Amino acid sequence: MQEAVDVIPSKITDAMNQLLTRSVTDSEIHAALMEMEPTKAPGVDGMTALFYQTYWSTVGADLVAAIKSFFSLIAFAA
Repeated sequence: MQEAVDVIPSKITDAMNQLLTRSVTDSEIHAALMEMEPTKAPGVDGMTALFYQTYWSTVGADLVAAIKSFFSLIAFAA
């Protein structure tokens, strides 16, 4: 199998891969949340983005920690 993979040209450069696999920042998470449509479909917890946008000062740190934990689990699994 590896022999077949070796002949496929790579489209992702090392620099691109570094950018794609780096850790997300707190400010990126905050910016993404604030760009979301506030009243669109709720998540599995029933909360829309509006809840998290409105109560960012209360839930922001926990939300950032949860999102970073998710991404670290994904990176660990890969």
